[in-house]
Amino acid sequence: MSSTTLPNVAKIEYDTLTQFQKRIHGIIDTDPDEDIPSLYTYKLMKQAWSSSFVEQLNRNASNPDDGSAEYTPNDTFHYLKKIRVTVETPVMKVKSEFEDNVQITICHNFVNNVVKSAKLYADGDIIQNSSTMYLDWKAECDQRVGQGIRELNKKMRGHRHYYGTWVNNLPSFKLGDHLHFYYSSHIKKSLPLFLKESQSKFIFRFKFETRVEELIRMRIRNNPNDEWTEIKFNFDYVDYVKERIDFPILTGKYSCISQPEVEHRKNFPHEYYSEDMILIPSDSEVTYGHPCTINLSSVAPCTTMAIVAQNIDAKKLNNHSNYSTNTHNIDKGYNPIESIKEMYGTSIRIPKLSNIHFDSFEHLEGSKSAPEDPGWNVIHQSDRPFKLHPDVGVSLYKNNPKIVIQMGDTNPYNKPSKFKNTIRQDGQENNILFKELDRNGQVNNVEAGPKFRVYVMLIVVRKIIFEFNKKVVIKRDNEDIINKIESHYIDSSL
Repeated sequence: MSSTTLPNVAKIEYDTLTQFQKRIHGIIDTDPDEDIPSLYTYKLMKQAWSSSFVEQLNRNASNPDDGSAEYTPNDTFHYLKKIRVTVETPVMKVKSEFEDNVQITICHNFVNNVVKSAKLYADGDIIQNSSTMYLDWKAECDQRVGQGIRELNKKMRGHRHYYGTWVNNLPSFKLGDHLHFYYSSHIKKSLPLFLKESQSKFIFRFKFETRVEELIRMRIRNNPNDEWTEIKFNFDYVDYVKERIDFPILTGKYSCISQPEVEHRKNFPHEYYSEDMILIPSDSEVTYGHPCTINLSSVAPCTTMAIVAQNIDAKKLNNHSNYSTNTHNIDKGYNPIESIKEMYGTSIRIPKLSNIHFDSFEHLEGSKSAPEDPGWNVIHQSDRPFKLHPDVGVSLYKNNPKIVIQMGDTNPYNKPSKFKNTIRQDGQENNILFKELDRNGQVNNVEAGPKFRVYVMLIVVRKIIFEFNKKVVIKRDNEDIINKIESHYIDSSL
């Protein structure tokens, strides 16, 4: 068929349109004033001017002993869009006499574990809280779509797949990530630095983990043929001088807009919906086979609950950001939360369901990105938890809301065998054939497994109002009523 006949074929198809199709495409029964969109319509729109800048934030104060530091953005710019954090890992080498029997590596998600906590203040009032666990959640479930984006972020933040190799000589790596404050989620939510009182300031307060002994993993063995055993980091086995890494460097990405737009925006209040987190830990550590109940509390509507069980045994060995059943190797671990139930008092909101609903289906249906690491359970209360505008949320301050969690060793290879023992013949003396098995064919010395601390992280929505030459207003409705309750639940150690 020649190319000259193809337009004729198109005409044939057009002439065969049914009445139904003609109505769909606006050919008949259409209001003359109705706008029928076309795939080939392009409407030219004007765009207000702006310019981007990158500048390091000033560190106003810091305390090396506890890792606290305070930073302020440069308010001569009009908007703060993002904050980047960069950090260098320590250089160290195993002493020559221990080279065959000692190895070291940096902890998983190095950057996230340096940033223990972060808070954004306006006029002394907290706009948003952040922590290591919040950054871990963002890294797993709120990744931007794009080829190579996730792998680049893993490499930047110090993921174990890139830096987790056991070595004798540890070089310095320059690592970094974005600090996921609410205003960085969308350009329209950028922090308006010019809409505040002249004497007011936005302040970022951090608690950094700078102690090397808390950031480096170590393993040892007596002889080259022995298996490795992980231990708490010990300076005696390495050549290294500094006990702390340097404070991270914070860099802001700013924008300036035209002066006419600035003057225009000074004439009216600007309202934004912000994101915050409330982190609620279990009262005590738990092990396999034990239930755990966590009472929930938030007047601010909750769009998402993230539920994890932090492996405490792994944390003691600096195998941080480990929410799996495997203390030493996250890649070989499973979700230690076996089932979840949500209740109001004695009324069931979500019946007891196995973890596949929370670590798989909920992500498939609602998360921005599916987690790669095990142990990330979520309950999306909203159908659009990651969108610019908030969807529905649930306020958890009445009728005793709670989460009931059942812990368990969910490793399928550890489940006891149900097959009949055919090794012994009928009438044979019932001796133990293998030292690893007891008389019932079960594994001897079954351990209770690692210890865990369970956390429920509530992702909540609030409204913030910025107005020129006025204090920033954070709309909390009746939240002050339960501030004492919330402060009781927040884990200040993170």
